[in-house]
Amino acid sequence: MDPNHNNRSITLLVCALLGAVTLAAFWPVIHYGFVTADDPVYVLENPAVRAGLTWKGIVWAFTTQYAGNWHPLTWLSHMLDVQLFGLNAGGHHLTSLLLHVANTVLLFWVLKRVTGTLWRSVFVAALFGVHPLHVESVAWVAERKDVLSTFFFLLTLLTYAFYVKGSGASAQAPVTARKESAIVAATVDGQNSGSESGTRMFWHWAALLCFALGLMCKPMLVTLPFVLLLLDYWPWERFKVRTVAALVREKLGFFALSAASCIITFVVQRNAQAVVALGYLSPHTRGLNALTAYFLYLKKTVWPRDLAVFYPYSYSPSLELVAASLLVMVGISIVAFRNRRQHPWFAVGWLWYLGTLVPVIGIVQVGSQSMADRYTYIPLIGIFLLVTWGAVELATHWQVRKMVLAAAGWLVVGACAGLTFGQVRYWENSETLFRHALAVTTDNAVAHYLLGGILAKQGKIKEAETNLVEAVRLNPNYAPAYSDLGDILVAEGKIEEGIKYIRAAIAIKPDYAHGHYNLGWALALQGKLEEAVAEYRIALQLDPESPKSLNYRDDLAVILAKLGRTAEAAVQFQQVLKLNPADAPAHWRYGMLLARTGKLNEAIAHLQESVRLEPNLQAQQDLAFLLRTAGQPQAAAKVYREMLRVKPDSLQALNNLAWILAVNPSDAVRNGPEAVRLAERACQLTGSREPLFLGTLSAAYAEAGRFEDAIRIAGKANDLAVAAGNQALAAQIQQLLNLYRAGKPFHENAPMNTTPAGH
Repeated sequence: MDPNHNNRSITLLVCALLGAVTLAAFWPVIHYGFVTADDPVYVLENPAVRAGLTWKGIVWAFTTQYAGNWHPLTWLSHMLDVQLFGLNAGGHHLTSLLLHVANTVLLFWVLKRVTGTLWRSVFVAALFGVHPLHVESVAWVAERKDVLSTFFFLLTLLTYAFYVKGSGASAQAPVTARKESAIVAATVDGQNSGSESGTRMFWHWAALLCFALGLMCKPMLVTLPFVLLLLDYWPWERFKVRTVAALVREKLGFFALSAASCIITFVVQRNAQAVVALGYLSPHTRGLNALTAYFLYLKKTVWPRDLAVFYPYSYSPSLELVAASLLVMVGISIVAFRNRRQHPWFAVGWLWYLGTLVPVIGIVQVGSQSMADRYTYIPLIGIFLLVTWGAVELATHWQVRKMVLAAAGWLVVGACAGLTFGQVRYWENSETLFRHALAVTTDNAVAHYLLGGILAKQGKIKEAETNLVEAVRLNPNYAPAYSDLGDILVAEGKIEEGIKYIRAAIAIKPDYAHGHYNLGWALALQGKLEEAVAEYRIALQLDPESPKSLNYRDDLAVILAKLGRTAEAAVQFQQVLKLNPADAPAHWRYGMLLARTGKLNEAIAHLQESVRLEPNLQAQQDLAFLLRTAGQPQAAAKVYREMLRVKPDSLQALNNLAWILAVNPSDAVRNGPEAVRLAERACQLTGSREPLFLGTLSAAYAEAGRFEDAIRIAGKANDLAVAAGNQALAAQIQQLLNLYRAGKPFHENAPMNTTPAGH
């Protein structure tokens, strides 16, 4: 039997098993929804993403600094998901999960390629695939950048491995110093064939391309050139035949890409005010946080308990934690240094962990978290490698049987898979996610704030208020918590009290756009419309591009319309629809504004688009009214029929469709028996106490030739209208009575040119 065929079969079987185990551990996530943390920013409320994959969206992805990052391929992946799945969260989760499965399999392939080992590579990949610390990267749609960037990270390692080994090198064993030396010598002497040299350079450029694509997913990959140097040390052993300068020079293209990414990221995050100023967090505080974070990541790797979506920043870590962190980190580093020649895999694994965490360890602090599970997605590969090779080494030294070692290893993998399956369930929805974060952390102002927002949307106002008050207590400078607390109080009718909190938020953070928006809304409720307009304009000036800016413009347009400034209102509505053509409520409101200015055809077009995008009974009713006003009764009747399909007892649809079928001048439109059925139902639902509906029923009876019934019902309608003091309606019904007594139905083109009010 061909041994190569045997190896390929084993490899394929291993890949299938790795994929199956990883899928099983994370599978529940495809049934979950989006969460309120960042998912709205990346998908739900992002007009560019919601539009799907378009040329306009592609240009936006490569030019925007939105969300404080430049990662165009991440944006494109979200757009593609919307194109394929719409806003069905399960599809978005499936994409992230499949990328994680691909990364798991690809990691196995990379390790097998560069180390020449099978089962050790399998074990590292298995740990990577099912470790609970990776749940956040997979289960959080907004963290697509983690799984996508790692895919290109691993492709870079793989293509670079092809470059290092050359086209004629073995695919199953690491490059030895002797083999590398031979390749170098052949190249120097001009004996290396042009095809082999060309092939190697092809792989070099392929690796550079993959790296560039990875950086366009997430800039955390800037440490990849450092990882390549580690692989040069072990397992490739290239340091034995090349100088450090030569190996660095070989990677200048990678270092150049890293430098460019660092500059772009710093500028973008500084513009987005995401980078915490040095004066706010001292170097001493940052250093202590970095030290303890390195240690805590290791601790959670070994004992993955109390994992949370957000870990509060600790400004004064305990002496015990600092001492333990220092002892462990320095101790492992000393062991790695002393054993760098005898056990090079130990040093490589440890430096991989230390080095790839540098961009997110907090020296340059972005955001308010002290650490994050997602930051370990790539760094833990180094720890898994160290542990796996170390376990094999110890087992050999202690003469432990391979079966015992394998059983112990797969027991660890099984335990991790079980813990991951349990951790995934916390991502079922936003409430379970943040309640869990509060259960496993202390003094978590961010979790209280986010949970408060969720509870407010659920109508659990008191509990929401309690969480926001706690967020403010824990962090007196937390502007969003002040603003949202004020927003809740305003909604409860405590407008003055709410405004105090909102103004406090603005005092803390004068450039907080959403605070100005909330203040504008509160002032509008007080009737201070001009002041409200001023606040909305400030909000737009501060935050012109975010999804929230669409809400700012929409509300501003409504207030401008109330002030009679229709031209200004129209400009705001047009801008909203330019940024988000799928905004159904904006089409509706803009359409009604156009109708008030006499632009009936344009108004109808916008109402039709609104109804197409998002069927709404009130919008359908307004559309039908405009269609009737424009002399399109058949089109109006079609809209009313659709309303009744959705809501069979819609009074307005029953009455107005009955009126069209009873009095329309066209024989092709009128239908007396159907008009009677619809109008009788409307009257039945209102206890025959609504004079307008009775007037419609009388017209339907007359069209059906039932003039005695028409006269009787019209008389009752007249009495009710008089009793209600509605003299205009009573006069109109009296004219109908005169027609019925003459044995004539009422048609809208008849000499009596009056249509009962409300129809």
